[in-house]
Amino acid sequence: MPTPTITWNLDADGDWATTADWTPGRLPNSTDDVSINTADLHTITHSTGTDTVHTLTVGNDDFTVSGGSLTITST
Repeated sequence: MPTPTITWNLDADGDWATTADWTPGRLPNSTDDVSINTADLHTITHSTGTDTVHTLTVGNDDFTVSGGSLTITST
C-alpha cells in the first residue's frame, strides 16, 4: 500500500467533493494516493464530477460511487 498523499477527515456529510473534508484541504487529483480510513464508521459518497486518483485505499469506512465518475489509475 502506498503512503497516502491525501486523507479523509471526520465529518458529518460524507461528500467526496467537499474540500474541507480532506487533509490537505483540497480535493484528490490524478497523482494522489488517497486514504479513507476513520476510527468510526462513515459513509463517503462520490456523487458528481469526473475525478481521477492514482490509488484509493478504504479502511474502516463505506465508500460509494453514486454518480459522476471516479477513475483509479493504479491498483
